[in-house]
Amino acid sequence: MKLIPAIDIINGRCVRLVQGDYDSVIDYQDVDSAVDHLFGFGINSIHIVDLDAAKVGYPVNVESIEKVATRAGVEAQVGGGIRSLESAQTYLDKGIARVIVGTSVVNDREFFTSLNKEYPGRVIASLDYRRVGRALMVATHGWQESSEIELFRAIEDSLESGCTRILATDISKDGTFKGPDTRTYSAILERFDVELIASGGVGSLDDLQDLSEVEVANRTIFGAVVGRAIHDGRIDLEEALSKWKS
Repeated sequence: MKLIPAIDIINGRCVRLVQGDYDSVIDYQDVDSAVDHLFGFGINSIHIVDLDAAKVGYPVNVESIEKVATRAGVEAQVGGGIRSLESAQTYLDKGIARVIVGTSVVNDREFFTSLNKEYPGRVIASLDYRRVGRALMVATHGWQESSEIELFRAIEDSLESGCTRILATDISKDGTFKGPDTRTYSAILERFDVELIASGGVGSLDDLQDLSEVEVANRTIFGAVVGRAIHDGRIDLEEALSKWKS
């Protein structure tokens, strides 16, 4: 399993939200300082989300993101507000490894399919879900709106569109340190042959260990995105990287 440190950006600052609530912003530091800290541990990959862009629907903090993502030796995946080919090209044509697309996976299948054809292997479907009764329903627009699409249906649609790397986030656990949703991840791996990236709830090395041990149908979790637990110092990044390479 791959450990992928995360940076979320609002107004050029490294922040975290709790359960996707824009009124619960935790402000850490400027982006450059946060990145320098992470790179000091020798990370090779990074997950970046433009939270301003996720709300308005187009890239906002482009300059800050490009400065981070184009550093030598880093594989960056970037998301937030990527709902058009032009927005995706803003990043992909400048050497950023992959773009993360959320809202358009369920709201604009034509664009999402075209993007995967134009940039095969460089698109990640971000499916952020909430429990509604017994169902797992996908949220959109920076987690501000709920769709009518169930998680497993959204994964099927993603595969049909040519996307095989899925980022699945349990919104109820995001930023809470309550442990990852291993049950849902196991169900995904049982049903789909995908490169699954887990996100939400990680608060300790034990949580990462739990994710790394998920195995169903000879499939395992490809990667784990971790943000707040690293920035808060709950996870010793040096120790984590000794077990799970970035």
